[in-house]
Amino acid sequence: EILSEYCTAKNIVLNEKTLDLLGAYYEISLKWGEKINLTANLLLRDFVIENILDPVLSYHAYCSHIECSSKSRDIIDLGAGGGYLGIVWHILSDGMFNTVLIDSDRKKINFCKQVIRELGLERISAVQMRIEDVASVYVSDLCVMRATLNAGDFFRLSSPILKEGGNSVLLLSSNQEHEVKNSHSVSYQLPTGIKRKILIIKKQ
Repeated sequence: EILSEYCTAKNIVLNEKTLDLLGAYYEISLKWGEKINLTANLLLRDFVIENILDPVLSYHAYCSHIECSSKSRDIIDLGAGGGYLGIVWHILSDGMFNTVLIDSDRKKINFCKQVIRELGLERISAVQMRIEDVASVYVSDLCVMRATLNAGDFFRLSSPILKEGGNSVLLLSSNQEHEVKNSHSVSYQLPTGIKRKILIIKKQ
């Protein structure tokens, strides 16, 4: 209900299946959050805003500025943590993406695997791996990250992973200043008034 209310205010329509999946994701997070450090925001409203609504808004901000094809695309979430970017984007894409979640933390990867199993998600996997090693194994149309690295390091590490014409997308707060050559930004705002920014750079 909270998510639906916020999305309606932003003219974003989520169908019942998507809302059910995101709600179940929250329930699994609550259960696992008692055992491992997934997120500091386990209270319902805080969790919905920071870990569900923020990725929802960033997905729609990205899609509104980038031509999104209906055909399958490969996406890699670098430093995925609890999957609060890659899993949410995958759900919102309704299976359009072939998604790989990458993190070096075994416990967080095990959590992501459990989420994938319990939600019955297809064409998505979670792999324990150092970000620096990803380029030797994967190539992708899209690399995303949620402010785990600074912009310069993220774009440097994601570039070798991308196919020609692919995009690197970094989510960060708008008060963080990063100057990256050939990148452009898209801004959006959470209901709390907090501003967020996406940095996008296309591999030529």
